[in-house]
Amino acid sequence: MKGQTLLGFIRKEFQQSLRDSVMKRLIFLAPVLQLTVFGFALNNETRNIEMAIFSQPNDSAMRRFEDKALASGWFKKAKLSEKDPFRAIQSGEAEVAIVVKDKKIKDATDINPISIQILISAINPIRAQAVESYTQAILNESIGVNGAQFSLIQPEIRILFNPRMETSYFLIPAIIGVIICLITVLLTSMTFTREREVGTMETILSAPIKKWEIILGKAIPSTLLAVINSFITCSLGAIVFGMPFSGSLLLLMFVIFVFIVSTVAIGIAISTISETQQQAMMGSFLFLFPALLLSGLMFPVENMPAFMKIFAEVNPMTHFNYIMRNIILKGGDFNYVMIHTGIIAVIGWVNMMIAFKNFKTTLN
Repeated sequence: MKGQTLLGFIRKEFQQSLRDSVMKRLIFLAPVLQLTVFGFALNNETRNIEMAIFSQPNDSAMRRFEDKALASGWFKKAKLSEKDPFRAIQSGEAEVAIVVKDKKIKDATDINPISIQILISAINPIRAQAVESYTQAILNESIGVNGAQFSLIQPEIRILFNPRMETSYFLIPAIIGVIICLITVLLTSMTFTREREVGTMETILSAPIKKWEIILGKAIPSTLLAVINSFITCSLGAIVFGMPFSGSLLLLMFVIFVFIVSTVAIGIAISTISETQQQAMMGSFLFLFPALLLSGLMFPVENMPAFMKIFAEVNPMTHFNYIMRNIILKGGDFNYVMIHTGIIAVIGWVNMMIAFKNFKTTLN
C-alpha cells in the first residue's frame, strides 16, 4: 500500500507539473533551442580578428602579408573610417593595426632595417595574446626582401589599453553587468505573479491607481536597489581589483542607469506574460542564461556565425559589456558609447511596451 501511495503521489506531481502548456514548452522546448543556439554560437577560438594595415599602397610585401593573413581564417579586413592607427583601435574598428611608415619593405637593408609597428588592443587579454602570436607568425612567413631574412624587419609591438594584460580588467566590467541583470530581472519578473498567487492583486486593481502607476510602482524600487548595488560593485572593482576608470564617471553612471531601466523592463515584461511564479522563474532563467553566454563574457561575439550575432545584438548585456570596457579601459569614445546606449534604451522601451500591452487591469 505504501508503494501505491508513493506512486500516486508521484503521478500527481507529474500531472501538476505538466498540465500547464506553458511549463511544458519551457521544460522540453527551451533546452533544445538553447543547445542548438549555443552549439552554433559558442566558440572560444580566436577568429575574425579585425585587422588594419597602414603602409605604402604599392608595398608588395605588405600586400603579400595581408593576403596570407586573410587566407588563414584568423583575420578579416577592418572597415575603417579612421586614418589614424591608434584611433582605429580606440574606436573598436580594428583589433590590430600594422603600420609601416614612409618606406617599403623591399627597401630594408642591413644598414637601414625597416620598423613595423604592431598595435594590439588588449581589452580581451587572452585574445590579444593570440593576435600577437598569429601576427608575428604570418609576418615571419610572408615577408622576405629579395631573399633576405626576417631579421631585416624590426617589429615593434605596442599593447594598448591593458598593457599588463590583466584578465580581471576584461571580466569585471562584464560581471558588474551580470550582477545588475540578475538582481533586476529576478526581482521584477515575479512582482505581478506573486501578487496574484498571494491574493493581493485584487486589492491593487480595485484602488484608484492607473496602469502606468502600478507598473512604475513595481519598477522604481528594483531600479533603486540595482543603482545602489551597481555603486557597491563598481567601488569594489576599483578598490579591490585596481580597476582603472579612464573615462567619465558621469557617463559611466548614465550608462549604468539606462541599462538598469532596460533590464527592469525585461523583468516586468516577463512578469506580465507569466501566470505563476514558477513560470516567471523559468522565464527569467530562459532569458538570463542565453543573455550571459551570448554577451561576450566568456565566448567572443566575433567568433559567432553571422545569423547568431543577431541574438547577441538584441541582448542588452552585450552592448553594456562593450560600453563598460570602452569607458573603463579606453576612456570612452562618446559616439561609440551613445550608439550602444541607444540600443540598450530601445530594447528597454520595447520590453516596457510589451509589459503595458500584457498587463491586465482585471483578474480574469
